[in-house]
Amino acid sequence: MAQSPTVETERSELSSYLKSWDALGSMISRGRSFSGYEKNCVFLNTSTNNLTEFTDISAVSGIDFIDDGRALIATDWDHDGDLDIWSTNRTAPRVRFLRNNLAETNRSKSVSFDLEGTKSNRDAIGTILRLKIGSQVRTHHITAGDGFLSQSSKRITFGINKHNPDQPIDLDIIWPDGSKNNFTNI
Repeated sequence: MAQSPTVETERSELSSYLKSWDALGSMISRGRSFSGYEKNCVFLNTSTNNLTEFTDISAVSGIDFIDDGRALIATDWDHDGDLDIWSTNRTAPRVRFLRNNLAETNRSKSVSFDLEGTKSNRDAIGTILRLKIGSQVRTHHITAGDGFLSQSSKRITFGINKHNPDQPIDLDIIWPDGSKNNFTNI
């Protein structure tokens, strides 16, 4: 009994698919890259009130490695008030640590928050933080994962630049269950 054209087509497509995976596995075992040896990129937000703009600072940041990167994790690893970066890669080095060594006089100021839920989930996953500095509003959403097989610190850090001390800094927290906390003049 002859098979229907659909079964034959499905087997052919599956065979082609499996051959493609074999070819990919062969390329990887020979040291080829998924990303084509693209350099890592870093963009600085240079936006103004009326214009959204980013500047490529990859080279000057020192993070423009040709790694087959998978994830970046930003955390204040050395507890000095600025964010350091861990990166994971498919190829060597599998893990890379980039410590932020800017002199304190060259750093922007920052404020950090470490939340723990009591009515919602304990890790505060799904919480939205809105930091208001004068007329500026900065928002951060706590997630369970930021990249492929990674999760950044639950400590949320907002850069506040060289803010005018006369401008109040307020924080609104919106928890996953919809409840809210408001803090003024922090």
